[in-house]
Amino acid sequence: MACEMRSLHKLRFIEKFRYRLCYNLAYDVIVVGGGHAGTECAAAAARNGSRVALVTHDLTKIGVMSCNPSFGGIGKGHLIREIDALDGLCGRICDISGIHYKVLNKRKGPAVWGLRAQMDRNLYRINMQKEIFNTPNLSVLQGSVADLILLRGINRQVVRGVQLDNGNIIKGRSVILTTGTFLRGKVYIGNTVVHGGRMNEEASVGLAKTIEDLKFNIGRLKTGTPPRLDGKTINYSKLVAQFGDEEPVPFSFLNRTVKVKPKEQSLCFLTSTNPLTHSIVIKNLHLSQHVKEEIRGPRYCPSIESKVIRFKDRNHQIFLEPEGFDSSVIYPNGISCTLPEDIQLSMVRSIHGLKDAELVQPGYGVEYDYIDPRQLKPSLETRKVSGLFLAGQINGTTGYEEAAAQGIIAGINSSLKVKGLPPLILDRADGYIGVLIDDLTTRGTTEPYRMFTSRAEFRLRLRPDNADLRLTEKGFKVGLVSEQRFKNMKMFKTNFDKAINILKELKFSESGWKERCNLSGVRHSGELKSGLEMLVNSRVSLSDISKGFPIELNNIMLDDYLCSRVEIEGNYLNAIERQDKDVSELRRLEHMTLPDNLDYSKLGFLDEEEKDKLSTVVPQTLGSASRIDGISASSLVQLLKFVKKYKKTRILERNL
Repeated sequence: MACEMRSLHKLRFIEKFRYRLCYNLAYDVIVVGGGHAGTECAAAAARNGSRVALVTHDLTKIGVMSCNPSFGGIGKGHLIREIDALDGLCGRICDISGIHYKVLNKRKGPAVWGLRAQMDRNLYRINMQKEIFNTPNLSVLQGSVADLILLRGINRQVVRGVQLDNGNIIKGRSVILTTGTFLRGKVYIGNTVVHGGRMNEEASVGLAKTIEDLKFNIGRLKTGTPPRLDGKTINYSKLVAQFGDEEPVPFSFLNRTVKVKPKEQSLCFLTSTNPLTHSIVIKNLHLSQHVKEEIRGPRYCPSIESKVIRFKDRNHQIFLEPEGFDSSVIYPNGISCTLPEDIQLSMVRSIHGLKDAELVQPGYGVEYDYIDPRQLKPSLETRKVSGLFLAGQINGTTGYEEAAAQGIIAGINSSLKVKGLPPLILDRADGYIGVLIDDLTTRGTTEPYRMFTSRAEFRLRLRPDNADLRLTEKGFKVGLVSEQRFKNMKMFKTNFDKAINILKELKFSESGWKERCNLSGVRHSGELKSGLEMLVNSRVSLSDISKGFPIELNNIMLDDYLCSRVEIEGNYLNAIERQDKDVSELRRLEHMTLPDNLDYSKLGFLDEEEKDKLSTVVPQTLGSASRIDGISASSLVQLLKFVKKYKKTRILERNL
């Protein structure tokens, strides 16, 4: 009994008389943290009409790019496009803050192209703050959140606000934690360890303790960042220049061009490590406490220490990336490091072109708490506490894009919850955001999770070019997307559908197409094909087809953007038709919902491991259950039969 009373004290449950004062709540949604998840959270909830408070320990750090000065990449660029299709912020901010744009993976098909851009670090922060500070319904408050205000609900606790470290209380009907690496964060340089979530910024200890007291399953992860270099001390003549694209591709569907002119883009440079670099690292590994820790770091963005240990005979590329138009600071992408500062300097100077380089800031590692994301619903609301949502690195992810993607979903769903409306749930066939959240909530993670195109089984449908057609209407229906953006999308869709239909109506034999359009690479065949089907052949372009039908396709060919979108759609026509069958099967399983109160421990057809995993994840649909590692096909069949019988029994009971 005494233990129970102490637990109640730790969680600071509000007494009944204080709860009565909370009927007139100041805010609908409180967002804790002003990083990439927090800004998208706050803006999304505000667009939905909720009264939002964004609480952060330092207003000047809102929108800061704390690690690399870039957005996008393979898989990550898809996420930004989807965030933008839902009227999010980061895509538009990237288009006016970039200094170097490059589409990666161009040797492969458009489905796996990776839009990427170097940012002016300071300009991105300024533009994001301007957006946040001028968003209707959004208040920005400075303070450090130390605790949650909780009530005892019927079945679980209910969040009703936050308490700052100065004792002040901010009341709210839902709370979103986007704490990044700050929960009990520790910063490592060599064997020196200090508490902090970033360099010279304090960790969040009180809030971490509250989460622990709530009995969430908590783990520890680590990440790192490279030293920053003084660009004035680099010999660029010895390096390989990396140019931006001649025609930069914007992230936002609202833009056809980016702000920077193509020829005014900054250059990046390429160099690499060498055996001397590796020997310096190997000889000094004992001086890095971060390396000694057994906590998992990012597998796909490893430190230079990890690279040398695993691949000591291989030289590793280093991209020297400028941090801004007016900045001489260079970010050496590829040598994240936690060795002592003097060793870092020696290591850097062993690299080609960096013989005389000076450090502006040493690299460092961060270790922090994260919550097992299997304790979340697909809406990103926690199962333990009603109205409490989590987004970003607190859920075990790494990267600005993954954080922002979770942020926009947590933001809209916290607002919808306050209004008593169903959440916006994106499944694996809707987008990469759906893949990200499904992976986290059904499989969890034991290392920092990052997005890749290989994670999406329907990636030929989930292309960066069609994110607006996939998601904008879904966002508009729940009040996430503005009416103007929705109208823009509908106008484009009308023209797009018209162009597709024109091509479908043009039908000839392959021999007829070859003769009429003077096509090469097309066989002589009597098989009847439409103009759209002809685009499946990679050697046939829309421009080729227009030569045979200049009048019919004139309006399409006048619009380069429309032409590109139609051509890509044709390229993937057959693949999409095949994947549509798989999507139908997925949706069938997703429509089979599982009862929230199902006691898996009492289901005899499950083995002990399956009972444990299903009880931990509590999947909402049979589809989610099927993606939990270790659940056998035979158990899924038995679960399907049980649920059908269970639901039939409940219907009969209600009719008695």
